[in-house]
Amino acid sequence: MELKQYIEKVESDIIFKMEKRLYQSQERLSFLSDFAQFSPAEIRVNANVFMWHGRMPAVFEEHKLIISEKRSQYEDNLKVRPQ
Repeated sequence: MELKQYIEKVESDIIFKMEKRLYQSQERLSFLSDFAQFSPAEIRVNANVFMWHGRMPAVFEEHKLIISEKRSQYEDNLKVRPQ
């Protein structure tokens, strides 16, 4: 239950704070790119950092699906009574 509550808090509140910080990081990186060249590896790493928020809706949906399945399994196990 704690994990479920935490994910709900992340989805409704924390994700927006993280996106704001991501935007600020993007601005800083843009500034740095005017003065330095990045290697292909650095570019890939930075690209992955900026793409994480696009994957988050799928992560939240997967979490909801897992919670639903586990809840259903738990309820089914409660219905089965030993005789």
